[in-house]
Amino acid sequence: MTIQFRHIMLMIQDVPAAVKFYQEGLGLTVVNASPNMAELDANGTKIIIHGAENQAEVGGSPILSFHVADLLETIAKLESLGASLQGRVREPSFGKVAAMRSPEGHIISLLQPKKATEQPLTFEEAIAYTETLLARKYLDDAQLQSEITNLVKTSNGARGFFVCFLTGEWELADNPSPAIIQALQAEPNAIAELLVKNLAMSTAMAITHRRNGSPDQADDSDRVAKRTVLLIEKVDLPEVCAIASQMLNSATSNSGEYAAFFEKWGYDDEQKQAIANVLNK
Repeated sequence: MTIQFRHIMLMIQDVPAAVKFYQEGLGLTVVNASPNMAELDANGTKIIIHGAENQAEVGGSPILSFHVADLLETIAKLESLGASLQGRVREPSFGKVAAMRSPEGHIISLLQPKKATEQPLTFEEAIAYTETLLARKYLDDAQLQSEITNLVKTSNGARGFFVCFLTGEWELADNPSPAIIQALQAEPNAIAELLVKNLAMSTAMAITHRRNGSPDQADDSDRVAKRTVLLIEKVDLPEVCAIASQMLNSATSNSGEYAAFFEKWGYDDEQKQAIANVLNK
């Protein structure tokens, strides 16, 4: 027989109180209810609330995810019914997100989707969001991949991500997870040129810092270059190879697609040669 999804079951200590919570707080329809069991309808998804036989059964349910029109209003309504906010409200590129724990201990995920007319993240906001994202202790790979993919879709988002990721004290930057690599691979046109430019600029800056007697800053630039090379190798995108080839040509011939880039930053012959060497690899 064909496998069919039928319902989500929640083990509850106080069924009537739980029915009130989901009905009044999130607007779910009560299909039928008894003191020990109730069936709720959430836009076609069936949720069964069942009385728990012992305390150990309470709270061991899946996360329930909802899209809401006004996140802050929903949070306030749920808190008035006994829920508690878990962590803080976050603002990834696709909207506002919060997690709440119901009075019975179940986790509810709330998303207020960003409207098409809303302004995208600024460069500074993208840096701050990336820092918050990478600092979270409990984030599964699927969610990490989804949030980074959405973040790097825009120019500011991609720039902010790389600035934070490549320069910060992140273990993931030295050993990128498959989730991060897959997120970057999903947006090749957004990240290819940035990867190559980050490699060129960090290579040139390491030389500048050593000339200025700043070995610590030079080491930081070397670390950015090393991390960027690792990302380039792991994403393995033809778009990156094509841009690297164009930049290599400009570095050695002082002409071509990226001649203006080298002129803008004032890189001298030693810096251009160092960039050419690392691109050749």
